[in-house]
Amino acid sequence: MKLNKISKKSVFRSLAAIAVSNTLLQLMGFLYRIFLSRVAGAEGLGVYHLIMPLNSVLMSVTVTGLTVAVSRLSAARAGVGDFRGAKSVVSLSQKIFTATVIFLAVLFYINSDIVSVKILGDRRTAKSLPLVFACLFLTGIENIYKNYFYGVNRVTPQITSELSEQVVRALSVAALLFYFGTADAGNSAALIVFGMVISELSSFIILTVFYKCERRGLHKPEKKKPTLSEILSVAIPVSGAATVNNLLSSLNSLLIPRLLIASGMSAVVATESFGVMFGMTMPLLSFPIAFIASLTSVMVPKISEDVGAGRHSLMRRKAIKTIHATSLLAMPCMAILIPLGGELAPLLFGHSGAGEHIFLLALATLLSYYEMSLVAIMNGLGLQKRAAVFIVIGGIVQILGTLTVSNPNIRMQGFVVGYLASGAVQVLLTFASLVRYLKIRPRYVNWFLLPALAATLSLLICNLIYNITASIILAAVSALVTYGITLSALGTNIIKYLKTLIPKDEMRNDT
Repeated sequence: MKLNKISKKSVFRSLAAIAVSNTLLQLMGFLYRIFLSRVAGAEGLGVYHLIMPLNSVLMSVTVTGLTVAVSRLSAARAGVGDFRGAKSVVSLSQKIFTATVIFLAVLFYINSDIVSVKILGDRRTAKSLPLVFACLFLTGIENIYKNYFYGVNRVTPQITSELSEQVVRALSVAALLFYFGTADAGNSAALIVFGMVISELSSFIILTVFYKCERRGLHKPEKKKPTLSEILSVAIPVSGAATVNNLLSSLNSLLIPRLLIASGMSAVVATESFGVMFGMTMPLLSFPIAFIASLTSVMVPKISEDVGAGRHSLMRRKAIKTIHATSLLAMPCMAILIPLGGELAPLLFGHSGAGEHIFLLALATLLSYYEMSLVAIMNGLGLQKRAAVFIVIGGIVQILGTLTVSNPNIRMQGFVVGYLASGAVQVLLTFASLVRYLKIRPRYVNWFLLPALAATLSLLICNLIYNITASIILAAVSALVTYGITLSALGTNIIKYLKTLIPKDEMRNDT
């Protein structure tokens, strides 16, 4: 297929806008985590990260599947001009979400002591539980709005709300921690969650205003009213898989401090070690997720449009492009973080343990980016049930690795190896399934080998420049320049490639 040049209003423009926004968000979030690590301390972060898995499980039960349903169904309706129908999807999804949250809030309120002591394993988490549900409600409503806007190809509302939310969160949490103090780890965790509630409220208000002002297509009658079964047929498999995966992930988070204590660590040191891994080292490696999230948020609604319209060749092409673009965007980031992460993490977070196991964690994180793209493609194609099975299998593999943490000779290395193995298993299963479903012949050299070669050379140059100059910035810039030049010499210009993700004749317009 010959690719046309893109118009000014194109998917590339949307992708670029979201990428810039997500990069700013990641940067602000990263600085925010550095602030937390220095003010709340490793123990405070440890208590906070005992609470976050509960929040993730609740999100997966209540809203994760609904957001996928909203994105897919609103994209399909917008593709045929039925914007009123797309809004009906939002309305029904929010009603389902609200009913579910109310039920769970009452259930947890009745059993709050059991949740904090028996399940989370630390009574200091009890103060944060009511705040978690306030945060959950606001986050869920706004995420439904966001995925509607992604579905109808509008990015301004999400960018505005997310940037505002991150700024408000940082300022709110900083003010609360400085005013009330951080002497008690449980209080620190509750103050952080309270700051999250304030920031989610600001985002909720902004997105509600944008949504109420969205008048496009409302003069036309609704073509197809959404049904409860239509939404739940997408939402339940996705939420089910996300819930199981988050339960397994939460089990990891709850097990690790206890297993570290079983290996001979004191409770305080175990909590700190947990906080360092999940509050310092892994956030450093998650920075490139801005680019992958941008890619999937733009491409998946387009794939859903093609599925709804029966455009199989275009659907296949976009899935292939998404896989290749994941390699092009993720590999240079890992080429920088592998040689520099071990030096950068302690410098930024002020803890000597930050940056441990950086090489294996970087490889595992790279696999998680492929996993994110592949699962998103499967959801866009309507293969959410199949993706759910693979997610659960990956979660089980991770647990098997975590169980070795109690061995004093292994400890956190067991979690890291499990994380790597889990990613590898899930990526292989998902990729093989997509290849069969789409009936494509993988181009392993172009999709994986050439970006990997360019990234390897970049890694070596990065390491060499850092050893000579001791400058992290110069080493990182050298790596990126090397990557771009090497890829260009091998026949791939990243910018030009991204501009061909969607041909001109498919462009709708609104960015």
